[in-house]
Amino acid sequence: MSKKVFFLGAGFSKAINQDYPLLKDLTENVNLQLEKGSVAKHYEEIAPEIKKDVEALLTYLSTDFPWKSDTTKYENQALYAAISKIISDKFIAL
Repeated sequence: MSKKVFFLGAGFSKAINQDYPLLKDLTENVNLQLEKGSVAKHYEEIAPEIKKDVEALLTYLSTDFPWKSDTTKYENQALYAAISKIISDKFIAL
């Protein structure tokens, strides 16, 4: 079964549950969690501009840019999975 994450915006998500985080808050949560995880070293190599928005970060990680080596692609997949888990855990906890 495929698991998908959709960012619908604060207006939509807050209408469902007032406790749902805004994208800014979700980004901060992801940043804090990744600083401690096993993918932290690869995360540190990503440009700060990309890490300011978790949506942009996930897009970057999942895009197959021609300059990415096979190793980088695998590291990106691992980081994408770690971020997805952090996001999932955040919403499950609500």
